[in-house]
Amino acid sequence: MPHKVRVLFVINSYPPSPGGAERHTQRLCATLCHRDNRVRILTVGYPACSPDRQSQHPPIWAFPAPRSPRLRDASFALWVLSVLPLLRPRYKQVHWVMTGLHLLLGLPLATRLGMQNIVMIPGSGEAERMMRSPRGRCVLRMMKRYADRIVILNSAMKREMECLGFEGSRLVMLGCEADPETFRPAKDGEKEVLRERWKIPQHATVIVFAGRLVPGKGLPALLDAFAALRSLHPDLLLLIAGDGQLAPTLQATVSNRGLGSSVLFTGQLRDSEVGEILRCSDIYALPSESEGIPAALVEAMASGLPSVVSDIPGTEIVVDDIHGLRFVIGDLKNLIAALENVIVHCDRRTRMGRAAHELFLSRFTPDKVAYEHELMYEHILQTKAYMQRANTSTLRS
Repeated sequence: MPHKVRVLFVINSYPPSPGGAERHTQRLCATLCHRDNRVRILTVGYPACSPDRQSQHPPIWAFPAPRSPRLRDASFALWVLSVLPLLRPRYKQVHWVMTGLHLLLGLPLATRLGMQNIVMIPGSGEAERMMRSPRGRCVLRMMKRYADRIVILNSAMKREMECLGFEGSRLVMLGCEADPETFRPAKDGEKEVLRERWKIPQHATVIVFAGRLVPGKGLPALLDAFAALRSLHPDLLLLIAGDGQLAPTLQATVSNRGLGSSVLFTGQLRDSEVGEILRCSDIYALPSESEGIPAALVEAMASGLPSVVSDIPGTEIVVDDIHGLRFVIGDLKNLIAALENVIVHCDRRTRMGRAAHELFLSRFTPDKVAYEHELMYEHILQTKAYMQRANTSTLRS
């Protein structure tokens, strides 16, 4: 078993912000703390988005940053620089979640303070996007020089980082978790009760998307596919759980196509409500153009749902015809065919949903994900201690 670790998490966006990286950080920190590790979170707090401080979570220091994004980025970075020396006696490692000015300035300072740096890249293509800006290229140079480990989420991210000159030994592939009490298969009779609560017809076949309603999630394509399938399957219903900048556009599209009675927008939901929505549903759809490992996909698998997902690296945990079906990204006919297959074959749907839940239990429970992180933290400490002993021996000789 790993020894207890002392880790400081730095993240410039935190729940109630709805992003997958934010929710993953919250759950990971809560589990690490529950496992008797010493954890603290440095994040941003401002009136429109005060951090979620549930009692089981570790201590949160939230800097009262300005609402202007540019001022918030700069002031948060300077605040992180000011508190790192104060926290150094209690924390040996800094886990930087996502990139920004705080990472650019904080990496060299943490190293000078004798702390080890772990950086998490939020998704596929992020490093390549960083290469297109001067600041991004500078952050990548700092990561090459000062990051002890870089957490990646899928095999494409590994190839991307290696192509940019990062050593494979410093890249660690880790997953994200879901709470098995919140996200679980429906018990006998529970689906019927929940459908009545959410006003969902009992006889409907329900496709669900849960996540942010933003560009890149493939939602226009999902609506196109649903419109085509709705004419063949009158009992089909689409649930869109979440909120974001595309919500008004998507709602207007649904209205213009006359789909209002068969598409339900839930708005932003709490985790417990998302869990209920998933247990109401039959199929999870994720037509995203780019992902790391989507937290919403892991939640759907935990809930025992088969998934229809785009064939991007971030969804590679879904094995075709085992946990769900994969379709060619950008191919609407292929998406329609995959959804049709799962809609029609109920036995196949049940089999894939059961396999998805078994995969979740084997790899993505909070304790399993936290344990993998603990192993990484301890390995870094052991490597540093070995190098220091070797350097000391060399100097003496």
